Amino acid sequence: MLIVESRLILINSQLMFYVSLSLYFAVRLWKSPRGTRERWTFLVFTALAATGAISVKWTAGVTPFVIALVSFFGVLFPHARLTFLECGIAATIAFSAYTLLHYLHFKALPKTGQVGHHRDGLLSPLPIEN
Repeated sequence: MLIVESRLILINSQLMFYVSLSLYFAVRLWKSPRGTRERWTFLVFTALAATGAISVKWTAGVTPFVIALVSFFGVLFPHARLTFLECGIAATIAFSAYTLLHYLHFKALPKTGQVGHHRDGLLSPLPIEN
């Protein structure tokens, strides 16, 4: 039981890091002047940090949703509205990064498959002796 709890703590600390980072970059994005290099930089950083949060745990999907809601509709911060182009680029960056990270993860593990499947080379066909 102690091992499981330590795993949850490690996952939640990474999750909180990426959620905090994405919110920090989003606030900096909303405060940046339109059409500047600074705005595009924070747009990319916000998308990548939100991707990191979702990659750790899907329950973090609320954070990018709130950021998108504020950015697209200007909810609570009317000056924070992003253009359609900026929203589309952020979504493309986030989706591409998420897909690329998972592709690389599964590509790096060619011999994984169903547990107990003898053809993948991970488990021997012999029973484990105690």
